[in-house]
Amino acid sequence: MWRLVRQQNAIGAAILIVAFAFRVSAQEAAPDLATAHAQAMAEFQAGNFAKAATDLEALVARVEATPQVEPIFYTIGSAYFNAENYPKAIAAFKNYQAKFPKGPHAAGVAFASLEHAPLA
Repeated sequence: MWRLVRQQNAIGAAILIVAFAFRVSAQEAAPDLATAHAQAMAEFQAGNFAKAATDLEALVARVEATPQVEPIFYTIGSAYFNAENYPKAIAAFKNYQAKFPKGPHAAGVAFASLEHAPLA
């Protein structure tokens, strides 16, 4: 009987350790995303548009497409556009349109995609 109690205690302790580790990693993920976003936006503000775009693409690959991250999808297209990488800008804007067809930048994205389509 004592052996069964020790096994149950060991299993319970293992479950607590896993649950605690999951909770800690989930809490650390949010600041990590915020830091990554801040760094990418600093690159954008510094005029390093290609670097900003690739950093932001890496960031959105880690999150769901929600209204909270909608501006990031738009900024990716803007960064590529400012870097004069029009094919990637158009692809990013089309991705924005697919994910946020009624988003606040939808009209501008549609115009930019059409206006610069011959450049792609």
